[in-house]
Amino acid sequence: MLDAINNKELGIKEILSIALYLFKMNFKSIMIVVSAIFFPISILSEILLDRIGNSLAMIDDVVDISFLTQTIASFFQNYVLLMMVMLFLVPVGEVAIAKITKSYLCNEPIHMGHIIGEAMSCLWGVIITELIYIFFIFLVSLVVALPSTFLALQFVNVSNPVRVGLYFIINGIPVAYFLVIWVFHVYIIGLRETKGWKALVYSKNLIKNRFWKTAGYIVLTNLIVVGWGLLADRIFMLTQENNASSILSSTLAYILGSFTYIIITVLFMNRESILLGEKYYPIENEFDSTIVDD
Repeated sequence: MLDAINNKELGIKEILSIALYLFKMNFKSIMIVVSAIFFPISILSEILLDRIGNSLAMIDDVVDISFLTQTIASFFQNYVLLMMVMLFLVPVGEVAIAKITKSYLCNEPIHMGHIIGEAMSCLWGVIITELIYIFFIFLVSLVVALPSTFLALQFVNVSNPVRVGLYFIINGIPVAYFLVIWVFHVYIIGLRETKGWKALVYSKNLIKNRFWKTAGYIVLTNLIVVGWGLLADRIFMLTQENNASSILSSTLAYILGSFTYIIITVLFMNRESILLGEKYYPIENEFDSTIVDD
């Protein structure tokens, strides 16, 4: 598998095959990451979602202006906290899965305590990079949204769903573009120990002349996981809906999502090898590796 990753550009079928094998072989390690990182995230997310739901319900019934202000403030506070969990904590779990994948491929000993500790140590790098990521996408979206909104108010008939849909597509293009070119930034933080703007530039270099291919991989991969997720939701629909079932459903989604993280890790390593000449070697040949700090 490592020879294939190092020596040729892999197609989607080959990447899926390798990723499925890695998922099966490292399932126990993945479950440790799920238990240590993703399960607590699921609990925290459910608590915040519950509070957000309560705030929304209270807003409809509140008459007192001062209490309404407090309720709205509570809603936004919990919403921001939920976004912080998704943007800053979930990537830590992604890093842990990426490290497991890379270690297995390179025949390195997988010490889960060490891997989770290293993943947690990436938190500050994740925060810095994600803040730059969010700010840049917001800035670009604003530049696109202002003129398109002005034009929409002038020419778009809100009763015409085609024109309204076109308006939202135009505004979504910049976000979609950066989601693709920066898809590897979390893996660069974890496996390259590079953060901030450098991580985003590094990711863009790995998409060079392969934008649509990468976009296709991302869409296909997520469709597979979404399909699994819908199947899991069907199973949980048979049980009574409560906080416990929601937490379990969310945790299962992270287990299935780990397959996606493995796919992106394999794709990342393959792109590094083919485009940048950065080869990965088994641990017995680590002194010949071009990878720094492996």
